[in-house]
Amino acid sequence: STLDTFHGSTLPTDAMYAQMFPSAYGATRKNSMFVFGAYPSSWAEAYQVGSSTNNEQRHINVVDSVSFTLGQHHLKAGVDWRYLFPVAAPTVYSPNVAYYNDADLLSGYATVGQVESRDVVVVHQQDTALYLQDAWRPRPNLSLDLGVRWDYDPAPKAVDGQSLYVVENPTDPANATLAPAGTRMYPTNKTQFAPRIGVTYILKNKDHYETLIKGGYGLFYVASSDTALQATNYFPHDRYTALYNIYWMTDPLPPVSTTSGPPYTNQNILGYYPGFTTPRVHEWNLSMQQNLGGQQSVTLAYVGSAGRKLTRMGQFSGTNYNKRFLNLTEYYSMDTSDYNSAQISYVRTMSHGLQMLANYVFGKSLDTASGDTVIAASPTGVSISKERGRSSYDVRHSFNVSFDWEVPKLRTGNRLLSAVANGWAMDGI
Repeated sequence: STLDTFHGSTLPTDAMYAQMFPSAYGATRKNSMFVFGAYPSSWAEAYQVGSSTNNEQRHINVVDSVSFTLGQHHLKAGVDWRYLFPVAAPTVYSPNVAYYNDADLLSGYATVGQVESRDVVVVHQQDTALYLQDAWRPRPNLSLDLGVRWDYDPAPKAVDGQSLYVVENPTDPANATLAPAGTRMYPTNKTQFAPRIGVTYILKNKDHYETLIKGGYGLFYVASSDTALQATNYFPHDRYTALYNIYWMTDPLPPVSTTSGPPYTNQNILGYYPGFTTPRVHEWNLSMQQNLGGQQSVTLAYVGSAGRKLTRMGQFSGTNYNKRFLNLTEYYSMDTSDYNSAQISYVRTMSHGLQMLANYVFGKSLDTASGDTVIAASPTGVSISKERGRSSYDVRHSFNVSFDWEVPKLRTGNRLLSAVANGWAMDGI
C-alpha cells in the first residue's frame, strides 16, 4: 500500500502548532486539544490534535470489624471509611474552528470558532459507614440475622482554594444565579439508619430432606456524590465562547474568562432542586427451600424491591429564558421504581464430578425513569406519576443454566498418557 499527499496536503508546521497551542495561554499538546473542521455541503473532514483529558482517580478505603459472642448472640460491629480525592484534569484550552462553506475555507477565515476553557480541580469526597449485626439462634430450628447500618455521605467539595458551584435559586430559571463560593451543593442527611433482618426457619428437619423457610428485608442508601462530582463539568470550571469570521492563524482564539455574575451566556450551569436527598432502595424476599438428598435442592422464591426518592436529571434551555444560560441541569429526588419477581432454582453441589445450577425468573420492573444520566422531563413541566412504565432494563422472563463437570480419570499404566488425558474439566453457561 502507498500513502499519497492528499492533493498536496502537508503536516502542520511548528509555527502552525504555535498558533494552535499558544504558549501565552499555557496551552500545550499535553493539556489542550485543537480541532479543525471543514463541513461544506458536499463533504466533511476534521483534523484533531492534542490531549482530551488527564483525569486521575485516587482514594483511600479503611475497613475494619470486631466480633464477639454473648450467649446465643454472635455480634459483629464494623466501620467502612472511604476518602476519594480525584483530580479533574481536562483540556485547559480547546479551540474548535469550523468552515461551513468553500468561500470561508479558501479565505482562511473560519465561519465559527468555539473555545472551551476548563480548570484543573481537586475534589475531596468522604463517606463513612458504621454497622452492627447480630446472628441469633433462639431455637434449634430458628435463626435470626439482625443489623443496622448508618451512612454519612456529605456532598463533595473542592480544595486548594477552589469551590464547586451550584445555582442558589433552582426553582426560578429565569433568574438563575450561582450561589457564593463555598456553598454546600445539597444538604447532608445525618439520619441514614438502614435496618436489615434475615430469618431462617427449618419447617421439616429430616436428614438430607430438610424444608427451610427464609425471608429477609433491608434498606439501602445510595450515595449521591457521583452527580456532584460532575460539577467540574459546569460553569465556572467549564466555560464556552463562540467567535465568528475569525482568522485564527494570526489571532489565536482567546481562552474564556470567568464572569462575576449573570447572564451566563453560552454556559452550562448546575442546580439541585429543594428537597434533594439521598436515594434509597427497600429490598425483601421470601423463599422455601427443599433439599433432595445430600447434594440437590429446589428453591421457590418471591423477590422484590422499591426505589424511592431516586435521582432524576432534568434540563432547561436558555433559549426559553432570554439566553440567561445555555443549559441549566438540575437534579431532583422524586423518581420511583418497583420490582417484583417469582423465581425457581435448582442447585446440585459437586457429586460424581458434576455441579449444576439452573434458575428461572419471571419478573416485572416499573419506574418513572431508568437512570440519572439521561435527561428526563423536569417536574415543572410534567406529572412524574404519568411517566411511570416498564423500566428500560425490564426483562420479563430469564432462564439460565450453568454447570461444572470433571472429566473422569483415564486409568492406564502409561504415565505420559495419564498426564495428558487426566485432570480435565468442562464448564458452561
